[in-house]
Amino acid sequence: MSRYLGMPPKATNPRKTAKDVERSRAGTQVLVRLTKKGQRILGRAVEKRLRELQVAGPVLVKTLQQLINTNHTFTRRPK
Repeated sequence: MSRYLGMPPKATNPRKTAKDVERSRAGTQVLVRLTKKGQRILGRAVEKRLRELQVAGPVLVKTLQQLINTNHTFTRRPK
């Protein structure tokens, strides 16, 4: 599933992403569409981040809950 993204012309490096994206112009915008290879690369990156969040998420939630439930009073510093 390809999507076009309106991006500034220098937002992607053509040498590094030549096989990952296709570019076209529409007026002053450059449209960028992921190729099949680019979709696979992006998909793997998203899966990796999701796995990281599945591990780190519960720890983050627990820490935030502890901070919220702590009965500390915070005082503002004078300006």
